[in-house]
Amino acid sequence: MQKLIPVFAFALIACQMDTDGQPDSAERSGDRRGDLNPNDDANPDDNNPDPADLLAPGSECDCSDQCGGSDANPGICVLGICMQQAAAACSAAGSQSECDTGSRCWGVEGLQGAICWPDCDRFNCDGSCDGDGSCVPTADTDCDASCSDFCRASMQDDGGDDNVDACASVTCPEGQLCNPSTGQCMDTDQNLPAGSPPDCAAEVPAFNDCDPRGGTNSCAELIRFDPVRAHGYWDYPLNGETEADQYRSWARRDLMMMVRRATAATECLSRDWSYQAYMELGLGDMSEENGAIPGTRDNEPGHPQGTHTNGHDMDIAYYQVGQRNNWLRSVCEHRSGGRDQYHCVDNPGILDVYRTALFIGRLHDTPYLRVIGVDGRVGPLVVNALQQLCGAGWLRNSACRQPKLAFEVTDEGRGWFRFHHHHLHISLAAPTRGW
Repeated sequence: MQKLIPVFAFALIACQMDTDGQPDSAERSGDRRGDLNPNDDANPDDNNPDPADLLAPGSECDCSDQCGGSDANPGICVLGICMQQAAAACSAAGSQSECDTGSRCWGVEGLQGAICWPDCDRFNCDGSCDGDGSCVPTADTDCDASCSDFCRASMQDDGGDDNVDACASVTCPEGQLCNPSTGQCMDTDQNLPAGSPPDCAAEVPAFNDCDPRGGTNSCAELIRFDPVRAHGYWDYPLNGETEADQYRSWARRDLMMMVRRATAATECLSRDWSYQAYMELGLGDMSEENGAIPGTRDNEPGHPQGTHTNGHDMDIAYYQVGQRNNWLRSVCEHRSGGRDQYHCVDNPGILDVYRTALFIGRLHDTPYLRVIGVDGRVGPLVVNALQQLCGAGWLRNSACRQPKLAFEVTDEGRGWFRFHHHHLHISLAAPTRGW
């Protein structure tokens, strides 16, 4: 799945190829904002920067023409950090095929298109490194909107509720719904909850905006998830925690706000769904108080290097049916031949797919969501449920068009195939503006 990320028009100069198959360096230095006439090869712009002077991905920048790139991946300045435009829409969250070596295809809510985010282990990063190991802007970085389309002044917020334009003029026959991502009619799932969405505005807490610039109430502040049980969630002790010492439960303020708003909305919207009573959603690992990977305090970090650091990431249970609670547990058979495969090997029989999809959909209400990872057998079910919920009016936001959902049906080496049979994983992008 691809993320909702920026797409902008760039006038590119046709290039010759060197004998090594790479674009000629003189063409790589071409202006990225279209100031040159592509057909005027005899009169190059004398103000073009020398390729050696262009900034590497991850460097601080003001304008897109300061950033190095290639014909397929032009350099762009994104909120003050050099990145590159992807060669095509991301074939998957974090894919590499659309990007130069050392960058991966991701996006950020509120923009459209595709961006190659530099890997922190490949480039020096003048921003900050998020839970996916990508160099991202910080609350303090920005760029000049007169020479980059990726600055705060030129960005438009796409979070929150909106209309699904693809279905605006579509009328489907009885028993069908309009698929919001295609504008085509689709059969209604017989398990889709009946009725109409209630008005939940009064029940979804209107939390105070966090400040992306830092200071008091900073979006980036690492805080203890508090209260531990409210708004349809339960941050219960797990993985060696006690009620008096939940040391694995520190998150960025904006991530905490995002999660508890989504659980509150899910609780209210699904209250009358008859197939399963609502149960609080269990919250799992976040970060330690100092931003370290959970378990580091005990010399047993419980997650791969670069994940669950500085409060950008959170593990959360799936909603379930037929259980005593919605704590983190496998929603499927995950053993084969007597051995744990660490992923679903059969259909997730206890997954409450519609509440899980509704929760995932409401997480898209924020501009800071980066990606949600799920098991390969859970992913297709959630995608279908999202389409159904959007078509029936339960959801109306960017999740209906391009959900930020990552999963691998087979092991493609992108890191999502294993270890998500008992929880979903949320990764947050660095904030660039308030809610």
